[in-house]
Amino acid sequence: MRGRQALVGIVALTPWIATSCAGAPPRPCAAASASAVVAPSASSAEATRTPAPLSPEARRALEAAEAELANGDPARAEEGFLRAQQLAPDHPAPLVGRARAIVASLGIRIELGAALGDPKREKRVEAARDLLRRAQKLAPSYAPAWIEGGRAALLVSDVEGALDDLDHAVTLAPEDVEAISARALARLALGRRREAIEDLRRAAALEPLSGTRKRNLASALLLDGRPKEAIALYEEALKLEPDAPTGHALLGAALIVDGDPKRAVKELERAVQLAPADASFRTSLGFAYQSVERWSDAEASYREALRLDAHQPAAWIDLGSLYLARGKKAEAKQAFLRALAIDPSDERAKEFLRELDDAGTKKP
Repeated sequence: MRGRQALVGIVALTPWIATSCAGAPPRPCAAASASAVVAPSASSAEATRTPAPLSPEARRALEAAEAELANGDPARAEEGFLRAQQLAPDHPAPLVGRARAIVASLGIRIELGAALGDPKREKRVEAARDLLRRAQKLAPSYAPAWIEGGRAALLVSDVEGALDDLDHAVTLAPEDVEAISARALARLALGRRREAIEDLRRAAALEPLSGTRKRNLASALLLDGRPKEAIALYEEALKLEPDAPTGHALLGAALIVDGDPKRAVKELERAVQLAPADASFRTSLGFAYQSVERWSDAEASYREALRLDAHQPAAWIDLGSLYLARGKKAEAKQAFLRALAIDPSDERAKEFLRELDDAGTKKP
């Protein structure tokens, strides 16, 4: 069980494969640029529909909305993209912009299932996906509509839908690093690790000085059972970005898997110091404390993670595993049930509950 628990402890971290740099402004959709529309395949009649040029007024409205989004005001950005849409109703860029503003307003990273467990978030993501489907239909060769469609699908764990959109996106924009990286996450979720690692190697080659791309590749290698390779890449990424909290957190997770929890504690404490409001860092730090039998510190870290975000199944599962290790079976069961209430498909919570049920039915 220990090896599996170690992987439970990093679940909140490894989904960052699909994200851009933590703390960076939302990625621009290049909506007003002609280069955003990639030349379609000659064999595809459907892909010949490209957006009409934007009027100067619509372009200014779009640029103003982009600026609001980059400045961290998604509500004003959404209003601005709506104005742009009214000025250019036949162009997909305002629709894509509105969708991006909606997702940005949720305050979550692009992670697998990040919007699940919160009905308001789920509803907003579906609203964004509806806008992106409209943009895709309006201009099938417009790559940003497919890229953002795939990323939004990941938020609600529609992995097949995400992969369909992202395959299309990579065909249209073969050097778009975000599309390649997001597709890798979808492939990982479907168990297609070799293909995912190929994608991430490609992304890292396209951006060789990016710590994010090295971390993404390292995360895939870690999930593929290659912790030492992952640790080496995480350390390379930290040389490029020594104060990246994500880098310290992911290195800590890899060290746990590789059997070095004491060093992991130091890395994860540094991650929490750099980003104290990040719930997933707190969850992983709790698991590191648990691994070195600092029970009270572990529980406090899990509780703080859940105070910051009660909708993350990993924190409930890890808290339950702590209670189980301490013989608190009733508390453990409640924690696993809370995890399942957030994500009914979570196999880790189901497995722990089966173990509890089996233990309860065994005769002394």
